[in-house]
Amino acid sequence: MKNPNPPGNSVSKISYDLKINDKKFINGVTDKYLCIDAAGSNVLELPVTFNYLDLFETMMDFIKTDSVAYDLTGSIAAGPFVLPYQTDGKFNIPNLPKVSLDQVEISKLFLAGASSLVFNLQIDNANQFDVNIKAFDYGIKLGGSQLAIQNINRN
Repeated sequence: MKNPNPPGNSVSKISYDLKINDKKFINGVTDKYLCIDAAGSNVLELPVTFNYLDLFETMMDFIKTDSVAYDLTGSIAAGPFVLPYQTDGKFNIPNLPKVSLDQVEISKLFLAGASSLVFNLQIDNANQFDVNIKAFDYGIKLGGSQLAIQNINRN
């Protein structure tokens, strides 16, 4: 929490209620006393209790949609005042990039078999943001037999 004001302030109670797609997700109240220095900041840990079934159902909803609506309401007891707050909106659920095999090239061929194969992959990103791939694990089977397993890491 930040206090932009010249005098210090104290927080004695925070309540919160977060709904996802109009369904209760998490809520709680903390009675931890927190002193915030003038023009300073401090960290307040909020206890979060949730039902695993609610969490699972919410995650399943994420898979079925491109965006999620949220609504956060609550109040903060700061000094002698109880200040209500509310914010809502939507956020987009990122899509997994689609990976497909575009082309296989044999760069060196010997009578005993191919000694060097190059697999060109096509990666399609439908998101509105870049996807930076730093690691890529893959396996290649040919005729049901494992041909290659590779882990590529770019740091």
